[in-house]
Amino acid sequence: MDTLSLALKHRGYKVEMEGLSLYLHGADPDSVSDMLFDMSDAAFPAETELVSQVLNKVQEKWDWLLPDELLGRNYASHNLDVSGARRYFGELTSQGAFRSYT
Repeated sequence: MDTLSLALKHRGYKVEMEGLSLYLHGADPDSVSDMLFDMSDAAFPAETELVSQVLNKVQEKWDWLLPDELLGRNYASHNLDVSGARRYFGELTSQGAFRSYT
């Protein structure tokens, strides 16, 4: 959920986590479908792009001692699963979950 939320924010959507779902403020369903199709086609943002959007990466006791680059990598390793998200979107696309461009 964190990975997808940050990926959607990276694409310019206003995203809010609500329990087990994500709420996209003012999003057009067709544009979201097209964007999700794009992300399934190897256009998913890299961890570094996603982590750059996180304002507070300090989660563990000694995180405040880490330089920004290591803090970002540490946050990503604990909270993000970019390869899993790419794999999941690939599976959804192969099952026809998203409309392709016409």
